[in-house]
Amino acid sequence: MPKRIPTWRPPWLGPPGDRHQQYNRQGRDREMAKLYGSARWQKFRALIKAERVLCERCKARGLVVIGEMVHHLVDPRDAPELAFDPGNVELLCRSCHSRHHGERQGEDRCRPRR
Repeated sequence: MPKRIPTWRPPWLGPPGDRHQQYNRQGRDREMAKLYGSARWQKFRALIKAERVLCERCKARGLVVIGEMVHHLVDPRDAPELAFDPGNVELLCRSCHSRHHGERQGEDRCRPRR
């Protein structure tokens, strides 16, 4: 089998996985990473996806789109006790989830980290 041709990377980008490691060290909220990486969250997420299937915002507009992202209505940083409450989450497609966070981008950047 022929070897893969190496791709050129500018020197300022560093090794391929470096920027992700740097973000994990400096930019990621550790409490949220711990929550979303837990086995309890994975099971809860799978349960919500199995129960609801369709994107709730698209469904309200009359569209049939498979939901992929389990989104908290009340941020778990503000109310940790609601993190696993089925009434506090909605199933969204990638487009609706990105649209929601794109609209809130300015206020998220001003939020202090804990």
